[in-house]
Amino acid sequence: VAPGFIDMHTHSERKSLDFPYVENYLQQGVTTMVGGNCGSSPYPISSFIKETQSKGIGPNLALLVGHNTVRKEIMGSENRLATKSELEKMQLLIESAMDDGAFGMSTGLKYIPGAYSNTEEVVALASIVSQHGGIYSTHMREEGIGLLKSTEEAINIGRESKLPVNISHHKAVGKSMWGNSINTLNMIDKAREDGIDVTADQYPYTATSTVLTVVFPAWSLAG
Repeated sequence: VAPGFIDMHTHSERKSLDFPYVENYLQQGVTTMVGGNCGSSPYPISSFIKETQSKGIGPNLALLVGHNTVRKEIMGSENRLATKSELEKMQLLIESAMDDGAFGMSTGLKYIPGAYSNTEEVVALASIVSQHGGIYSTHMREEGIGLLKSTEEAINIGRESKLPVNISHHKAVGKSMWGNSINTLNMIDKAREDGIDVTADQYPYTATSTVLTVVFPAWSLAG
């Protein structure tokens, strides 16, 4: 008998309140779901946890706090870097989420408003997560052109924040990028040799799914 599987990348946390048995996961042997991925999570975490506990759901649920969610709470969807005061407020929200039971932080750096942040902002927030023994899970800035630079950024965030990194749904998008997973996996292997805890997950099919707005330039979605 196999142990229960852990699905590292789901977006099912909110739907689990409507369908609390979550049979589609349990019937496939998944006993733990990780939610709050790609920078988007319920907030506040404490209220959501209380609601799931009161209703009861079939599998275990581990929640990440979303960077995009926190940034929107403080800055809305403004296309600019955070001020020192705004960054400190975001750090407090991350701190609160970790205290309330979050397992780590996720980013969706391809999505608004996370796309408007810089690496330094993510490091500052991930450092709070590190203090609580949490993880960093990232939907990177680019999975097509820019993939190698984005992989390097993810690794550097782990190095500077001193916490484990998981690269979500790792892939090389676009025909011109096919084969570059060899390079990115070599980068991950090298980082692990250097003592950085970096992993990646992927889905086992030759398709991708995201929101239509990713085809628009980030500046056009501000405000």
